[in-house]
Amino acid sequence: MNIVNILTLRHLKLNKRRTLITVIGVALSVCMITAVATFAASFMDLLQRITIDDTGYWHICYGSLTGEEAQAMVESMERHKVDYVSREQEVGYAMLEGSKNENKPYLFLQAMDQNGFDTFNLKLTQGRLPENSNEVVISSHIGENAGVVYQIGDVIMLDIGKRVYSDYYMDQTTSFVEPTEDSKGEYLQHQFTREFTVTGIMKRPNVEPYWSPGYTVVTYLDQELPQMESKINVYGAYKRVPRSIFRKSGSIAEDAGLDPDRICFNTSLLRYHMLVTEDWILGTFYSIAAFVIILIMVGSVSLIYNAFAISISERSRHLGMLASVGATKKQKKNSVYFEGFLVWVFAIPAGLFFGTVGIGVTLKLVSPLISGMISDVHQFKLVVSPGAILISVLLSAITLFGSVWVPAKRASKISPVDAIRQSQDVKLTFKSVKTSGITKALFGFEAELALKNLKRNNKRYKATVLSLVLSIVLFLSVSSLSLM
Repeated sequence: MNIVNILTLRHLKLNKRRTLITVIGVALSVCMITAVATFAASFMDLLQRITIDDTGYWHICYGSLTGEEAQAMVESMERHKVDYVSREQEVGYAMLEGSKNENKPYLFLQAMDQNGFDTFNLKLTQGRLPENSNEVVISSHIGENAGVVYQIGDVIMLDIGKRVYSDYYMDQTTSFVEPTEDSKGEYLQHQFTREFTVTGIMKRPNVEPYWSPGYTVVTYLDQELPQMESKINVYGAYKRVPRSIFRKSGSIAEDAGLDPDRICFNTSLLRYHMLVTEDWILGTFYSIAAFVIILIMVGSVSLIYNAFAISISERSRHLGMLASVGATKKQKKNSVYFEGFLVWVFAIPAGLFFGTVGIGVTLKLVSPLISGMISDVHQFKLVVSPGAILISVLLSAITLFGSVWVPAKRASKISPVDAIRQSQDVKLTFKSVKTSGITKALFGFEAELALKNLKRNNKRYKATVLSLVLSIVLFLSVSSLSLM
């Protein structure tokens, strides 16, 4: 450590109270930035969990594959380090005898492998998941909505077929087509008959649309399930979604010998990983977060600048003495930067800690309100994201550098004579400190003396006023956004 830095450190120790106040100011800036960044990360996590519940946990999908093509795709995904790979097949429909819902007359049979049960988030309420293609788990919605009750251990015989209307096959996204005077409506094209044992009861899967004509029934996807025209869909999911997922997915398909253009993406989920930007709601959310952070940074710059300006004013004589013994402009400037760095180092841990704890307590208090508006199932949980922490550290560093840049530049220009006279800080001309008689008449001699003292250092006065104005603007802006 050079002599200039040693003197800077000694000055900080001699002025512990002012140093502590400066550290608290910087820590508050870090705290607020951390709170906003962590709130944004926690909100994105909530939206991701809601979307996974609605669409399933997958990022890429290759659909309508034969058994051999599906196996090739699974192997290709595993070679390309896709973390979770699953297979699913829409087997077909069977009539649900005794259904009281005329718009939902079918059972919809799906087959999944073991990973598929996790991909589509099947939630058992009783029993167990199927272990082979002779077993099924059924939706509790059948009893609640159709009035047909099945028990664990029941054996059901299903005539599986395809829904056909006007020579077109239809799936779960198409509602039931009833017969009319001009049309016979839809019918089932029989494929095979199979006996199944009920091994479990599950909640209605969220991936099943409310308007769909079939209640979900899930079996295990294995080689014993009859091969039909229905194809297999292969899904892939990542623990950490790569930024190059769209390019990598093409390589996965080519490696499996398949057409890359047939890959589809879970854009509903990828948008909350900031990989799909064409979304005005998400854009609005990030714009608001950026606006609040910019307000915090501008307010913090004004506050911290004022603190360092006062510090430079107090240290002007020391800096002048250094200049008199040969200290260069660069050394004097670096002295201020070193002071700012020391303050930043002490403020960062405190700001990160209290910002995270503070927003955690806030989320715990507002979670019932926000979760009630967005989701009745998922809680608004605190998520400490490394990205949010890194952004907070970087933005706080930029804020501090912006705050000390002007004081550092000013410190580099202090000469020995200026340091003794303090001509940069104090203005003693009659015109510069002249006040109106109205001030004394309204507020007394004390107010006149205070105003003259402010005018002696006009820059410090303006910086103080600007800090107060920005603090009020920040408070009103955040309050307005909260009410919105």
